[in-house]
Amino acid sequence: MKRFFATIFALIAVFALSVGALPELGTAPFDPAYELTLSCTDKSYFAGNEIYVTVSVSDITPIAGLSFVSFRLYFDSSMLTPIVQNDGGMNDNFAALLTKCPDSKEWECLGKLTGDYYELSAMTSSQKTAKDAGSIEFKIGFTVKDTAKGLMRFVAPHTYCTAYDYNMYYELQGKGADLSVAEGQKAVTLKDGVSAAFDGDYIVVTAQNLTGSQFKNYFTGTVTLNTSSGSAASSSKAICTGYTVLVDKKTYTVVVMGDINGDGKIAMIDYVKLKRAVQNLDKLTGAYEKAAHITGASKIKLVDYIRLKRYVQGLDTLLPN
Repeated sequence: MKRFFATIFALIAVFALSVGALPELGTAPFDPAYELTLSCTDKSYFAGNEIYVTVSVSDITPIAGLSFVSFRLYFDSSMLTPIVQNDGGMNDNFAALLTKCPDSKEWECLGKLTGDYYELSAMTSSQKTAKDAGSIEFKIGFTVKDTAKGLMRFVAPHTYCTAYDYNMYYELQGKGADLSVAEGQKAVTLKDGVSAAFDGDYIVVTAQNLTGSQFKNYFTGTVTLNTSSGSAASSSKAICTGYTVLVDKKTYTVVVMGDINGDGKIAMIDYVKLKRAVQNLDKLTGAYEKAAHITGASKIKLVDYIRLKRYVQGLDTLLPN
């Protein structure tokens, strides 16, 4: 039986298109015997990850059902490496791609990989034909190359979608499909080991005299840094408490530990303001109050004032919050 269907498979195959641009979907047949549906496990792809395309057979029209279905799936070989490779004609590797059929004991899968496309067929010689939508499915995996960029496309052209009904009298035409998958955008976050941390709506920085450029380099992607007045922050000047940073469409307020007056420096005026807050003579709020939590306690205490004063006098170092 395998030899018989392998002969059919060879007869319907044509010379491959040259590797490069993917072919167009083409003109759909007037009365297709079935339709293909392409879907992806993920809405977007990321370099280095795996991606899986499901090819499902639906809208089967022959009353007796289909006993043979064949198609080509083209992919961009500059972006993807197929997981299942040719196995010297044994066909064992391709059998795993047929993930759904009317009867796994009666159906088999033949396939080959050529350049930038898979050519796959599912078939049976039994009466257990495919009649229902989704009764035949293939799941085809790829590894996304590190250099992959832009829109990723998969195409199963109409012209290579063929089938036979149970009687095997006439070759029938199927309707192909295509699929586009967008490049994913990895979330921007703080790099490991930097002297900063997210804290609710704040980013608390424990490094001192950190320039705008150095602070932006703390992140895994592009961020927008503004002063407390909303203007673009300087790349060469020290960041200040009260600055804002836009990270993945969310705005955080910058807290520089010890910079209580928001001038980017830690000086006598800061511990004076902290002392007045401890004595209830002044009230610190928002980022400026958070910058006064030198020891990391939930409330401002006398020990925070002492630690900050000793730091300014060069007698102590600030503890990370």
